Amino acid sequence: MNKSFASAKTTAVACFGDNKENLVFAAKVELGKTVLMQAKTRVKAVVPGFIGSYVDSKYSGLVLANVFAFVQKFYLADNQKAALLTDCVMKAAALDLGASFDMPTKINDYINGAFAGINLESLGVSSEK
Repeated sequence: MNKSFASAKTTAVACFGDNKENLVFAAKVELGKTVLMQAKTRVKAVVPGFIGSYVDSKYSGLVLANVFAFVQKFYLADNQKAALLTDCVMKAAALDLGASFDMPTKINDYINGAFAGINLESLGVSSEK
């Protein structure tokens, strides 16, 4: 395998570009989380108590993100900063909602259920390590 320096340099530049994209994505998510947290606090301060309890639900971030998106698209369509902020809030809300489902546990439960009742030793698989 004879790789040239130019090829290695091109690969390294591509990796750094990927890192930059991921860092920008992470920064957008953190900005979105901060804005959502502030929005939830402000909403809870002005709505009646029984409605304020819904602000703490796992879906409230997504609802607020959609409100942000509507306002931005309807009233602030030409505002680049509002568009960026809305993008950040949407990303953060989607990730927060996805994280609330505890997918590792659900996947483990599914896998364990799929193999329940199967005698692995009868298939030639040893349970010893």
